[in-house]
Amino acid sequence: MNAWEANSDTEFAIFLDSNTRVSPHFLEYVEQMTVAYLLNNASASSIMGISLHNVQFDQAHEVNWDSPSPPNKPYLLQFPQTHGMVVAPAAWRSFRKWFKSLPSNVNPLIPNSMTNRWNSRDSCKKYLVKFMYLHGIVMVNANFPNGFSLITRQGKKPDLSATRSEAGATLLNLGDFSMEFGEELFKMRMNDGRREVLNFGNNLPSLENLPVFNVYFQPVNSVQDLKNPVGFESFDKCTLLLNTYDRVVTLVNRVYHYETFPYLDRIIIVWNHQTIKPPFKISQKLFRPNSSMKNSKQKNAKIIASGVIAPEYEFLIPVHVLEQSNSSLNNRYVPFKEIKTDCVISMDDDFDYPQSHLAYSVSLFQGAFFNHAIGFRHMGRSHVYGPTGALEYSTNITNGISMVLPTGLIFHRKYLDMYTYSLPQHARDIVDSKTNGEDILFNLMVANATGSCPVVVNKVSQGIVMKGLWHKPKHFEARSLCLSRVVNEVFGGVNPLRFSKKYFEGLDSLPWNHVCIIGNAQHESDAIRSHKMWDDNFVSLWFVWGGSLTTPKNKLPRRIQLIKIEEKKSWAEGIEYLLNLVQQQFHCEYIFTHDDDLQFYTTNETDTRSLYHILTDLLLKYQPMIFGFPWSVGDSTIDGMKELAEIYRGTEVSPLTGFDSGMILYHKSIVEFFIPYTPRGEGGFNGHWSLCAHFITLFAPNIFHGAALRVNAIGYTNLISFDNVPEDERKPTKVSKNGLIVHAESRHPYEYHMNQPFRTFLSNGMLNRQQRWGRDMLAADLLWEVEFPEHKFLSVQELQTNLNFHRKTEKWTVLERIIKFYDIHHPVLSKNFWIRKSFTDTEIENFLVIWQKRGEDFSFIIHVFTLNRKKSLNILWASINKANRINRSVSIHIHLDTVESDNNAPFFFYIQYLQSLVSIHGPVVVSVNSKHKGLRQSIMDVWTPTSSHEYAIFLEDDISVSRHFLEFAEQMVSRYLQPRGASGYSPKCIGISLYNLKYDEVNGQEWNPSTNSNFSPYLLQHPQSWGAVYAADGWNDFKKWFLAQSPSLDPLIPNSLTNRWPKSRSWKKYLIRYMYIKGKVLLYPNFPSRLSFTTNRLEIGTNDKINGQERSMMLERFNIPLLELELLNSNTKNLQLDEPALTFFKKISVLRNGSMRLDLTSQFVTPRNEHVKKRVLDDSHGIIQSLLPDTFLSKSDHLLPMNQLQVFNAHFKPAISIQTLTERITPTSFDKCTFLLNVNNETSAHLKNALQHYQSSFQLDSIFVIWNRDGKPPTIKAPKKNARKTKKKVAYDYNIPIEFIVPKILSPNNKYLTDSRISSDCILVADSVNLISLDQLHYAISLFQGHFFRNLIGFKQFGYLHSNSAGWKYISGQSERISVVESAIVLHRKYLSLYSSSAGRHIVDEMNACDDILMNMLVANKTEMGPVVITDNTNDKRNEESVVKNKCLEVLSSHLFGKMPLKTTKKFFVAPKPILNRSIKVIEYPEDVTPALKHIQFE
Repeated sequence: MNAWEANSDTEFAIFLDSNTRVSPHFLEYVEQMTVAYLLNNASASSIMGISLHNVQFDQAHEVNWDSPSPPNKPYLLQFPQTHGMVVAPAAWRSFRKWFKSLPSNVNPLIPNSMTNRWNSRDSCKKYLVKFMYLHGIVMVNANFPNGFSLITRQGKKPDLSATRSEAGATLLNLGDFSMEFGEELFKMRMNDGRREVLNFGNNLPSLENLPVFNVYFQPVNSVQDLKNPVGFESFDKCTLLLNTYDRVVTLVNRVYHYETFPYLDRIIIVWNHQTIKPPFKISQKLFRPNSSMKNSKQKNAKIIASGVIAPEYEFLIPVHVLEQSNSSLNNRYVPFKEIKTDCVISMDDDFDYPQSHLAYSVSLFQGAFFNHAIGFRHMGRSHVYGPTGALEYSTNITNGISMVLPTGLIFHRKYLDMYTYSLPQHARDIVDSKTNGEDILFNLMVANATGSCPVVVNKVSQGIVMKGLWHKPKHFEARSLCLSRVVNEVFGGVNPLRFSKKYFEGLDSLPWNHVCIIGNAQHESDAIRSHKMWDDNFVSLWFVWGGSLTTPKNKLPRRIQLIKIEEKKSWAEGIEYLLNLVQQQFHCEYIFTHDDDLQFYTTNETDTRSLYHILTDLLLKYQPMIFGFPWSVGDSTIDGMKELAEIYRGTEVSPLTGFDSGMILYHKSIVEFFIPYTPRGEGGFNGHWSLCAHFITLFAPNIFHGAALRVNAIGYTNLISFDNVPEDERKPTKVSKNGLIVHAESRHPYEYHMNQPFRTFLSNGMLNRQQRWGRDMLAADLLWEVEFPEHKFLSVQELQTNLNFHRKTEKWTVLERIIKFYDIHHPVLSKNFWIRKSFTDTEIENFLVIWQKRGEDFSFIIHVFTLNRKKSLNILWASINKANRINRSVSIHIHLDTVESDNNAPFFFYIQYLQSLVSIHGPVVVSVNSKHKGLRQSIMDVWTPTSSHEYAIFLEDDISVSRHFLEFAEQMVSRYLQPRGASGYSPKCIGISLYNLKYDEVNGQEWNPSTNSNFSPYLLQHPQSWGAVYAADGWNDFKKWFLAQSPSLDPLIPNSLTNRWPKSRSWKKYLIRYMYIKGKVLLYPNFPSRLSFTTNRLEIGTNDKINGQERSMMLERFNIPLLELELLNSNTKNLQLDEPALTFFKKISVLRNGSMRLDLTSQFVTPRNEHVKKRVLDDSHGIIQSLLPDTFLSKSDHLLPMNQLQVFNAHFKPAISIQTLTERITPTSFDKCTFLLNVNNETSAHLKNALQHYQSSFQLDSIFVIWNRDGKPPTIKAPKKNARKTKKKVAYDYNIPIEFIVPKILSPNNKYLTDSRISSDCILVADSVNLISLDQLHYAISLFQGHFFRNLIGFKQFGYLHSNSAGWKYISGQSERISVVESAIVLHRKYLSLYSSSAGRHIVDEMNACDDILMNMLVANKTEMGPVVITDNTNDKRNEESVVKNKCLEVLSSHLFGKMPLKTTKKFFVAPKPILNRSIKVIEYPEDVTPALKHIQFE
């Protein structure tokens, strides 16, 4: 502005930027154009100068612009080109004079131009645009073809006020014959003897004949049409439309609030009540008298109310009250004639927006967004598609904002005309019919007109919450209906709404303060005392929840605000309310949450500084992100805090661990990570006090490390504290509420600090579950020291002038710190306000994708178990190294078990061989057991994971793996195990099988799962030992359970053939029991033709010693083909793949880097859209959808969500869901047996002898004596079953609980009575005369528990044979065949019910016999099998025949079954001599004493 004075009318200036390059012809052009158009031209008074740039971009609209035709002819444009122009002196003098007359703070705007967003402090061009617009001034512009220009810009990127084409313009050079000049330009070229020059000659038209374009790059007839523009001030200010119904007081308070807003031209009150008139005539409180308006600059501005002027009262700006003829919601968008500005602000009467927030929104409107609707984020709403595909209205904005509520909404006046006159009447009728949705219609209209989303300002303002239409029942349903109807009936079914996901943060012009205190106070005196501790130097806001406010405001200390409202708020709610309030009024560097019962003091008695100066100096010196104070109770009672307090004794600060949540300083950049306080429903918890302390003590140190500090230089005491009350004086008011412990006697209804459930909930997200945190941290856990900031400040004033140098939190650093120690998908983070504010969903998704691609989200460790068998290991090792590599980290740990014969040279050479192995997948570690452990102990010892993001793959050396096994493991973990929090995710799934199961080991039959879902995986309550991935959390829980079991436990589950496995060798048997009790599952692949990722070669080893024909059968059962995608095409016939299977494998096959890869996700991706209804927690703080794995997980037809997978229980039967797996199960029903001791006519001596005999058996859980005789049973001193334990010791004659069952009617059928007290499936039925040796009994029970639970198990000495020689006969003394067992039988509990419901019972009663025969017949008829018989190999010398029992055979077979159902057993079991360790009551039998069921022959 000061470079050129323009003193002479014949001196012309050429303005060029320093980074501008010029054409060799630019002076030729300047000379000829100046002579033709500027010098001695009467019309030149309207010419600013001559542009040297060939304009090709419309900067008013920021779109490309086609220069006018014909080419080579100049034109006039009402727009300057300051980077290269010739300036006329007269015009320049006029411009300088106008510029100097402007106020210093003026923003030179013109209506509806993108130039408004240029920075007026740095842009001379912006002022020149305004000047030329107001005075009708133009510039002469070149118009060369092909974009040739006289100037171009080099190097520097053009700013917003530069044309986007300047940097790439081609300089005109007529000497360059490679250029395409065109015929017209070629004629202007001449040679002066030295070079080619530009010569227009007589080709320049007169100034009056040049085409003219206005400031908007639109053609006009002449320069005269540019004079005196209409509405040139319409962008300088705004009109406030204040919508109201009948709330007078709140209405006028809003006018008082907004009348000082400098951007307002006037306020228009839209009065919608039909019967109540605006009561301005009678309520003089509405208006302030003239005496209060002495400083007003607009004293003549009067209020116009219903046509009646009230001159005695004034507002600062014009206020119009417009009564409406109806109460339609459409009145909000009427284009009233009183509106004189293009900028319109829509407002309700219950919101006071800070003027700084509104000012920023207005600046956005005036700048680049005058065609958009501009609103605030907290007023944002969105649309979603419901399950039926219908549009629904949503308050969940975590995935973006597509609509903005009208309160605080800023828009262009033209949209009022569009709403009222351009929309069809039917659209407004929909609004009237529902008394709802006018704002929805408006948002749809603007989105349709602009094809864009709303502009959103990320500011939150405190409204005055009052009841409105939104309180009506089904309000939100009505809004969804409005949205759907308008889209379908007005916009032809096309939804024009677009999502805004980037928010404008705004310019904070609020007064800066170093520290702002916010706190809850019971009484105002408590607040004032707390405030004055800091010498009145900190701004402090206090929510007074107890007594009333009595101190006049002018009597309060400076810088304190006391807030009292009728609404009750908890401690956490009060802090959140105050944080919102203080952020509206001040720019606070630190937020200090401050309890009202604290007395701070200096810990160094020699320090004479005040508390204020000590704290301020420490904040300036260390610039912490979070600052806590010493907690003396913890320092004296909690081990970790005691240790740290001693180490840092005497220091002014120390690293932060445990502290009290009532007194903390948060830096402004991270305060919203902690406030609003967690939890607010996450995990089912709602915390007010100490629960949030757990959250803070977990995340503050682990995120901010040495910038999370404790102020040792300042201590405090609690004036009112529950900890100050001696324990013996505390009232017993501790109660459990919603799973938490609450102390009702405290003055605050807060949850007491010893609540373990929430701590457990928080700990579940730790990657290292053993990591100590918070108050439990020890010195060894502190991996950081106090961090000093890069810049230090000596005073608050120095800081205030250099705020950009204060230590801040970089948001990506925070996210990376979190994800390194915590599961970011954990629900506790799902509502975090700071994360939601700092990141868009796309940013979080991209971050997590990058994290995954870097392979840092989880890792694998492959555990290989081997013996001294090199050949077997080499086969496995070769298949592992052939496997495709994956992105995640993989390490391999080989575990070599030893046997006694291994102490030789070949064994040590084998160890050296193992130690030489390398793998393409990762590092290899070899461990050698110093003594034989066996497979069970080896597996249980090798892995104790510390991180929940570590997964183990267990492989025995007789396993082979597919080249795709790691790819499958990686993709399954990513889909099902790693994304905790995904819909359907369940911690009940503890691993993934790599083996495609073919055989049901529980029931002993082939397994064919039916999932009915495109070869989808399924969930099975059964572990896998032949190749599986196990999750850290599940494995740790299993190990914890395993170590807690008694050594005597045989881990059985009811009715399973796996029970026969020897527990001393089988870890899988224990895992089966654990999964059955806990309801855990594994995910299994279900590929066609049994194609698998692992297979078992069934080499002879620890647990498999079979050979010959049985080995062939086992190979057929368990050896299955491996999935090798590259070989599928040649093997399709052998694999019998049908067309669906071939199509499936083609979809999951991807060729990458020359090899075929498995990809179960990318080929099945369902495009992410808005038709998925998101989960929302049912309170006002919506969850962060982008933190939930559902938002970035690839959706696949094959990989269904976990809760949609088919579930099978421990017995391979379909289950409704994972949650139902633990319903109605009896985990211990196979552990022991219940003895039904039948007493008929035996003497008491027989009974006593029998009880003495059996009571020493540890396989019996209880004895029920069936008293099937006259008289009362004797008194027995024995414990009762399920009796309550008492401290009183009772001397019993028997160890096992004994109870009597006295039937009402004497009958032989009573032998098989059912009773609700019987909890075991294993039942021993015997009499008191025929005693069984305990060795035989225990062997019989082991047979039952193993795989003969479907049979009756008896003893040869009580066995009989049925024969049909000359009629049915019942024969004893048979040594080779038995079909009926009596006297002592082991059977399943279910057979008692079978017996009790049998019609044969009346035959037994009629014949007073046959009970054992009936039971044998019932079981044989049901199972098609005879009894299992145990013999001691002694000769049976019985030779009996019973006429009654012969009759029983005949009558029962003919009358009840119509056939003889009994089956004959030919092979008997010989009870072996058991190996018994009586000290721990463990009994095991030698191998192969329970042959497979197929070896037992029944006839």
